[in-house]
Amino acid sequence: MIWEIHKRVLLCTLIPLMAGCSPQEQPKEVTEQTATPTPTAETPSAVPAAQGDTTSASDFKPSPVTYDKRTLRSDYMAAPANALAIGRIGANKGKLILACGALNRIIIMDPDTGRVIREYGTEYGVEGLDDVSEAPDGTLYFSNIPIG
Repeated sequence: MIWEIHKRVLLCTLIPLMAGCSPQEQPKEVTEQTATPTPTAETPSAVPAAQGDTTSASDFKPSPVTYDKRTLRSDYMAAPANALAIGRIGANKGKLILACGALNRIIIMDPDTGRVIREYGTEYGVEGLDDVSEAPDGTLYFSNIPIG
């Protein structure tokens, strides 16, 4: 009897969460507007902070994608950020660091303008995001839902 109650509570909790994270439910403008920095000779092919180097923000080409506050509010449930951190050091200082699990992206965004500064996607090893955090040296860490 108790197991049945727990099972129902668990299902009622997980089903809406899984439906809300489904990539098929995303509006077209979110998937089309999302731009990924292309690794070039000037930009490293991995997340710079994870390598421990001192790559500055000028080494990355900013994304041409901008969002106004209305767009951010209306599209939030279509591709919500699983976690949010505020950068404390280096190029990310004062910026929003978003872990977007449905998009498999870490997005660095300017909170004042809504402009996407950098994105890290699957080409940087970002998959199944659950949480994101910034270390005191500026290294970005994230947890992976399937792994934990």
